[in-house]
Amino acid sequence: MEILNKRERISAFLLFLLMLVITVGVLIFAVFFNYQLPWKENEALKQENDRIMNEYYYQDTFSAKLDELTASIDSLDRAEDGFQFLEQTINLELAKLKEGVPVDKEAYKQTLMYDNVILNLKGFVNAKRKLQLLRTSEEEINDLKAQISDYEDIINDLKKQLELCKQLSK
Repeated sequence: MEILNKRERISAFLLFLLMLVITVGVLIFAVFFNYQLPWKENEALKQENDRIMNEYYYQDTFSAKLDELTASIDSLDRAEDGFQFLEQTINLELAKLKEGVPVDKEAYKQTLMYDNVILNLKGFVNAKRKLQLLRTSEEEINDLKAQISDYEDIINDLKKQLELCKQLSK
């Protein structure tokens, strides 16, 4: 006895095997991406988190250095003789701070922010120096005005004496 629908059975069996292989392949593919993809994503997220944490730590140290520099800049007003030394020290610290700014193309805007803060502090120090020079100039001007008024008084006294001498000599 021979099977009548042998070809149909073989084609159905081959179709079943094909569908079984496709189904198992899809399941293995899904399981692979379920385990493999999160690891890569987790690693990318860890790198991003590390970059953000490094930026945060740098901002903390930058802020602390700015606080120290601000205190030094505020002490410029009280420094009479050591003004130039203190100014040079502040400029040196600003240069060190400028060199320490991270050069990261992804964080370009933050780099510009750090540079602008440093430039503003440098401008503030220069303005303090000019103000100090103006104060000394103002003191000199006041001294010279006082001398002028003294000399005018002396000149007036001499004019009076001259008039007296002229009147006595007549």
